[in-house]
Order: sequence, then C-alpha cells, then structure tokens
Amino acid sequence: MKVCNFGEVALGAGVNTITAVGTHGSETVTDFVNWNLPEKNATNVYIAAGQLTSGLVSNDPLLGSNVYGSDNYFLNGDLPPLSGRSNVGLSAAIAIAGLGTTTIPEKGRVWDMWREGTDFSYEIPVANGTYKVTLGFLEPTVTAAGARVFNVNAEGGVAIANMDIYQATGAIRSATARSFTTTVADGKLTLNFAGVQGRAIVSNIAVERQ
Repeated sequence: MKVCNFGEVALGAGVNTITAVGTHGSETVTDFVNWNLPEKNATNVYIAAGQLTSGLVSNDPLLGSNVYGSDNYFLNGDLPPLSGRSNVGLSAAIAIAGLGTTTIPEKGRVWDMWREGTDFSYEIPVANGTYKVTLGFLEPTVTAAGARVFNVNAEGGVAIANMDIYQATGAIRSATARSFTTTVADGKLTLNFAGVQGRAIVSNIAVERQ
C-alpha cells in the first residue's frame, strides 16, 4: 500500500477536490474525493483532545457551535486508559454538568475524551497574527480541590496559572472553559501544559483568528 502525505497543502473554505488518475496499459481510471471545509475552519482550528475521529460538533454555552477535528499537533501526553474512559464518554451516557443539557448529541460531544500528562504541548500551525484561544476543561477522576493543579503557557508566556478544575466547578465531570489572546509570529501556536500537583489535562482547544 502506498501512502501520499500532503502535509504542506492547506485546504480552502468550501469544496476541496483531490483527483487520482491511474493508467494500466491503454486503460485510464480516475477517482476523486471532495472535502467541504466550513468557512470558520479555514481560518480557525478546533481540536477535540484525545479523540481519534473528526466531525465532533460542539453545541453548548461554553463553546458555542463549532466543528472539531481529531486530536493532532501534540507532543507527549497520554490518552485516558480504557478503564478511565467509562467515567466520561458516549457509551457511558453520563451527563456532563455545565453544558446546559443532559442529552448526548447525535454526532458526539467534544468533552468525552482528553489528553493529560505531567508536561505536554501542542504546536498548532497557523498564520501569523493574533488569536483568541479557548481551552475546555473537565475533571474526569479527581474528587477534591487541590488534587489536580496545572499551568498553561502560550507562546512562552503564562496564560493560565494554577488551574484547578474541581475548585472552579465544584464537582467531578463538570465542564468549564478559559479564554485568552496571544500573538503568533513563527507560524505555529505553542501551548504547554505542565502539572503543579498531579497531571495537567485538556478536553478541547479552539484557536480563533482575531
């Protein structure tokens, strides 16, 4: 099997078509596939941390309505072990507090997985400029304030200090979000998550051009 990687090719807003042409003797076979990229996703980046599939739709008061892609651009960090994924997830049908709904949308929720670790990063390729970054946090396992505390740096500077999800929400499996602005000058947005007490964690990332 041959794999073609067009990592340097950026998709544009609207329909993007790739066409493959093969020849065998006198016969020519052509096939194509279309990718339809929403306008917002052409300039912004939405990542569902820990997710292996794309097309997850947020539809809640914290994140608004956006289409999130699978987990990408990360350095280090871990997915939750299989035993932990039943605490929060589509199969468990557990309500997540802070979202204004107890139903599970058909296309899934961007809060159902996460990436965690003592020190991990994301290096997200974006055009130079100013961005609003919104990070979604959910505490899947800790049941007391102070048990999980971490810092988030953006472009080398402190963006969120001593984040304690349980202290902020007052409950396990309760969602919250934090936003900040940062300026990118090197073609990539670098976010670093480092544990102060326990492991840092993030559920979703939204990077929106200002």
